[in-house]
Amino acid sequence: MKKVVPRLVAYAFLKRLQNSNVLFRQCVAEFLGTFVLIALINSALAVGILTGNHQTLLYASFAGGVGLYLGFIIAGTVHVGHLNPAVTIALVSVKKASWKAAPLYIICQLCGAFLASVLVYFQYLPYLMNVKNEPAKITLNLLHSSPGISSTLTSTLIDQITCVGILMIALLALTDKCNTNNGKFAAPLGFIFVLASLIMSYGIQGCAINPARELAGRLFSTIIGLGENSFAPMDNLFWLVSGILGPIIGGLLGSWIYYLLVEIHQVDEDIQTVETDVGTQTANPDKKETSNA
Repeated sequence: MKKVVPRLVAYAFLKRLQNSNVLFRQCVAEFLGTFVLIALINSALAVGILTGNHQTLLYASFAGGVGLYLGFIIAGTVHVGHLNPAVTIALVSVKKASWKAAPLYIICQLCGAFLASVLVYFQYLPYLMNVKNEPAKITLNLLHSSPGISSTLTSTLIDQITCVGILMIALLALTDKCNTNNGKFAAPLGFIFVLASLIMSYGIQGCAINPARELAGRLFSTIIGLGENSFAPMDNLFWLVSGILGPIIGGLLGSWIYYLLVEIHQVDEDIQTVETDVGTQTANPDKKETSNA
């Protein structure tokens, strides 16, 4: 059994804080990665909305892409980086994540998103206090998604199933070890463009994507007295259909579509290479003897 050697610390007294437990480190990484992701998205929305800029969606798209990149890099140190309950559930369904660890991952994602919501709210509170037109609505738009003017429950459900389904297909393709087009930085850099394009393409109906942001933002809005407005849209069903069910269903569909149409048909490259080498050596025995000489 390989011995775990703790990393050297800057100060001796910090050794007491070291924890080599893999699950603990993964949970902390999910918490921190999700915090960074949601903090950047919410802050970008705040800058765009509070300055009256018409390019708010572009701000959120770029910040979300970079946030996903940074979150994946942070959590990737311990081989996780879901940053989204819908992604975790989808990966568990195709046995790419542990179902035993999944509840802990999701709790940590929710906690990270909640802390990000709190931070961004107080960071921009002085600006929010000076908003004259619909301050409550603007505050809620910083914390979670809201339906478009012409949105319906059906359209938002289809929107999120499609959006997160494409996200999962892209994530699995970018992290597929059999994909020869994936270099060392293909996955994290690809995430920037994937999430940015999805936000720009599906932003008109709220673009929830991440249930952690939706639940955490609405929980915090309830704490600050805006819960009634937060859960009210579409007869109190928008948050559930678009923010929770849509992303989870989309994640499951996307992961299984990729698994059934692509991954299940793959041949292990290492086995294939070995078989090719054996066949070559058998067909050309003289070449092998020459090389040994």
